[in-house]
Amino acid sequence: MPTADAAQARNLWIPAALSVGLVCLSVTPRVLANDVLTASFRVAAALLLAWLAVVAARTRAGRVAPRLSIALRKQHYIQALCQIAVLAWWGWYWRPVYDMSA
Repeated sequence: MPTADAAQARNLWIPAALSVGLVCLSVTPRVLANDVLTASFRVAAALLLAWLAVVAARTRAGRVAPRLSIALRKQHYIQALCQIAVLAWWGWYWRPVYDMSA
């Protein structure tokens, strides 16, 4: 059975993986085509990783206990359905919308 420390450390891997994913996106050709966009991706990833280091240090010191909780809310489903409906309607009348989603 995993200890509380192991569970807390496991929760820190999720934001770390997402931050590394942002770094990986910064080296794609589409992002590299724009210097400002590349810098924005890298600065955002660096700030996220720095904040994660602060949270990890505070976790090791025992001052915080990060936890992951998933709360599915009805308003999120409604917002997602509305956005899908708008994009579907918009794409029906202007074809480049569908082409951008590929």
